[in-house]
Amino acid sequence: MLPDPTLPITTYQVRLIEMDLDQQLLETFGSREVAEAWLDAPNPVLAAQTPISYLLRGDTAAINRLLTIAETGMPT
Repeated sequence: MLPDPTLPITTYQVRLIEMDLDQQLLETFGSREVAEAWLDAPNPVLAAQTPISYLLRGDTAAINRLLTIAETGMPT
């Protein structure tokens, strides 16, 4: 059963999301340094905002979509 999206997210759930995202970043970019550079760089797909700014707002869906695009070799 999926969690109720109207309930507040728990610290445990946040950590699980972070762990999954951290793994996806490493798999996509190959190193933590490259992943961090990508997170800190303004991205045209995000209206010149940085991926980290989306993450800080809790918008992991947009970042997951960008990572999926990046995994296919398309520039993001």
